[in-house]
Amino acid sequence: MDSEMTFDMRKYKNIIKRGKWIIIIITLISTIAGVKLSFNSGIDTYFTNEAIIIGKEDDATNNQNLIKTYIEIAKSNSVAEKASAKLNGAVSSRDIENSTMTKMQLNTSILTLTTIATNKKQALDIINAVSDSFIEESQRLYPNGKVQIMDQAKEPQIVVSTFSIRNTGISFLMGLMASIIILIAMDFMDTTVKSEDDIGEELGLPVIGNIQKYKIK
Repeated sequence: MDSEMTFDMRKYKNIIKRGKWIIIIITLISTIAGVKLSFNSGIDTYFTNEAIIIGKEDDATNNQNLIKTYIEIAKSNSVAEKASAKLNGAVSSRDIENSTMTKMQLNTSILTLTTIATNKKQALDIINAVSDSFIEESQRLYPNGKVQIMDQAKEPQIVVSTFSIRNTGISFLMGLMASIIILIAMDFMDTTVKSEDDIGEELGLPVIGNIQKYKIK
C-alpha cells in the first residue's frame, strides 16, 4: 500500500515537473485576466464629510466628557432611521449605518461625519440627512447642549476606485488548478510509454534491464 502511494506521488510529481511551463503559462494568463477584471469591475465610490462643533467655546474642556456619548448618538440606529425617513426610504437605515463613519478630532469638540456612496448625489443626500438627524437627536437627549454645523458638506469630488484583490487571488488559484487538471487529463489520455515506471504500471512486471539508444555519428 505504501509503495503504491509512493509510486502515485512520484508519478504526479513527474507529471507536474514535465508540464511546469504549461502550469506557469496558464496560471499567468489567468492571473492577468483576473487583474484586468478587477480593474474593470472596480466600483467608483465617492465620499464627503461634514464637521459639527459641539458645545460652547467656554466649555470645550467639559465637552471631552461627552465625546463618546455624542459619537454613539451619531452611530445610533435612531439617527440612521431618521435619516432614512428624511430620504423617503430611498436608502435603508442599515445601509446608512454601513456607509457613515464618525470620529471626533483629537483634543477638540469637533465631530466629523463621513459618508461613502457609489453616487455623488446619494453621498451628499445621506450626509445631510445624517447630520440633520444627529443634531435633532442630540438636542432631544441634551436640550441644553449646543450642536451646530461648522463646515457644510459639499458635493463629493474625490473618487476612490476600488481594486478587488479577491478576484485576482481567485483567478490565480483557478489557473493553477486548471493547469494541473489539464496535465493530469493529458497524461491519462496519453498511452505511450515514457519511463520504466510506465512499463511496470501497464504490464505489472518489473524491469530487469534497458537498452540504451545511441546515435551513430
